[in-house]
Amino acid sequence: MTIKRPTFKPNVKAILASTANEKRIMDFPVDSVTRVRVFPRPGDEGEIYYRAEQHFGLKYNGRNSSLACLNAHGDGTEKCPTCEVIYALMDSGDEKLKELGKKLVINKRFYAQIRVVTYDENKVKKFSAPKIVGFTQKAANDINAALRMQEDSGDDLAVDINAGQDFMVERKGAMLATRYNVMATGKKEDLDVLLPNWADDFIHDIPKTVNLNILTRAKMVESLKASLGDVIDIDEVLGG
Repeated sequence: MTIKRPTFKPNVKAILASTANEKRIMDFPVDSVTRVRVFPRPGDEGEIYYRAEQHFGLKYNGRNSSLACLNAHGDGTEKCPTCEVIYALMDSGDEKLKELGKKLVINKRFYAQIRVVTYDENKVKKFSAPKIVGFTQKAANDINAALRMQEDSGDDLAVDINAGQDFMVERKGAMLATRYNVMATGKKEDLDVLLPNWADDFIHDIPKTVNLNILTRAKMVESLKASLGDVIDIDEVLGG
């Protein structure tokens, strides 16, 4: 039997583009303190974060995945079946099922654009390429508290391009035990002076970079069946 070989011409640009988002997503190392400059989101809304709400621990395409909550990220025409299943599990009266429901509850991340700040041997400030990080609610609250205090006192905001400050991000622990503390450094610096070309590789589309798995309701139901079908009857819970 003769197998027809597919034609293949390497395209370096396409190959690099296929992994570009992974290189732009960053996580803070466990038990570390990282100095960063936080950027406002592009546009005129004056916001910092792109808020993502996801359900972890579900199977999709044969792999454990995080799936976007349809109530938060859908088009408004379909309710999130995972949320419905969670409600059913939590109301079941069965402690094991309630624990399973807790593992599926929405995980919120507040994605923001940052550059990691370091100093060389001559104490010259260096900036990494732009990265997207997903702050927890606690970490976002710490940043918000600093900004609120600055606004109330009439001071320049720490995320201002021309008069902003770095933040020190401390991460302790891993997985569910992860804890963050975030503090502004207090030293104002103009990015246009320190890094005149900062806008050249600015990330303009945070949602696209984060690349959430936003499924249809039907596809998410399939995921629920693959993940929990041996524990509960998904169709019965959803009234199907």
